[in-house]
Amino acid sequence: RYPDLEDLRVDLGMVIQELGEAEVAGMEKDAESLIQAGRYDEALAMAGRILRFDHRNAKARKWRSELRFFQKESRIKTLIDEADEKAAVLDFPTAESRLQEALQIDPENNAARSRLVQIHEVREKKARAQRLLAEARVEWERQNFTGAFEHASEAAQNDPASAEAPEFLN
Repeated sequence: RYPDLEDLRVDLGMVIQELGEAEVAGMEKDAESLIQAGRYDEALAMAGRILRFDHRNAKARKWRSELRFFQKESRIKTLIDEADEKAAVLDFPTAESRLQEALQIDPENNAARSRLVQIHEVREKKARAQRLLAEARVEWERQNFTGAFEHASEAAQNDPASAEAPEFLN
């Protein structure tokens, strides 16, 4: 029995601290294994648990900082990959949205920024090719075959993947 609550609190505090120290050592090993396995989300959660027991734990603080960086970089890479997939199927608005999201995470990310510029350029070239093909159709209907050919040629240069431009060129 304890004469007062203060004595109980002191003794329990020491027991909790000893248990925490023993637990932290095991959690540190677990965190290292998770990091080596590339399971960064779980390792970050483990670092957080370690810091709840020992808020001054240098390893856990370092891991938390590094793992947050890895998480951020991984998310940006995923967004860029998704943007590339969407651009490949000509879903430019979604591709641009993914890249904008990546730039919100890291405004200085050169890969996302340059990819966004490339997608804008491709989108503009495809739009220009469509306008030129519309002009080529008008010229064709007017029987201005030379004008239609010129517009279709320029459209093919702007969008080499266009299926419509070769119709005017053959």
